[in-house]
Amino acid sequence: MDVTTITFPCVAEFVGIVRSLAATLFDPYELGDAARLITSELVTNSVVHSKSRYGGTVTVAFSIGESLGRIEVIDNGPDAMPIPADQLDEHRRGLRKIVDGTADKWGHDVDGGRSIYWAELHWN
Repeated sequence: MDVTTITFPCVAEFVGIVRSLAATLFDPYELGDAARLITSELVTNSVVHSKSRYGGTVTVAFSIGESLGRIEVIDNGPDAMPIPADQLDEHRRGLRKIVDGTADKWGHDVDGGRSIYWAELHWN
């Protein structure tokens, strides 16, 4: 697998840069739009809801293999307890609506207090 990683300050100004990188990496597989949308949602989630927003960083890793690509967004963990999916809240629904509706597979892991949101896109 080819891996491209970028680490940046957890501020909104970097969302567009990382979104463009996602599109560039996934365009050869005709999944640039999907990767752009997923990356935008996952990175924005970190910028708005993670502890990284208090001067920390976010790392995004794009792994491209023979028939799948994986997007991982790693931050310093949640700033608050997650809002249950069944609540009609205007925030934090993008992961379920956008990422779930676009990615072939996605999830969330915790490693040493850091959050890792990931999504996979498959082709062939």
